[in-house]
Amino acid sequence: MLYGLIENTIEQGLFKMVCKRLPDNIANEIIVEVSNCHTVTEFQNLSIIKRNLFILLIHQKGVSIRQINRLTGTPCGVINRIIKQSKTSS
Repeated sequence: MLYGLIENTIEQGLFKMVCKRLPDNIANEIIVEVSNCHTVTEFQNLSIIKRNLFILLIHQKGVSIRQINRLTGTPCGVINRIIKQSKTSS
């Protein structure tokens, strides 16, 4: 299932790509689909290894760092570190 909301427009002969943030209800559906956690408390009670894996998967499906922060209660700094570490290790 594709969750990205990407609009392609042509403006004065130039290709322009406009990305829109996912609505919170869709972002929340992605979080539940990936982690099977229906509440912030459930997500916060995950083991660190599972939490980190789920955050990577959620981010790969198009949920922004700030949305992950807001909907899971995980600090932005932690989310940034997880994503940065995954990029350097691959």
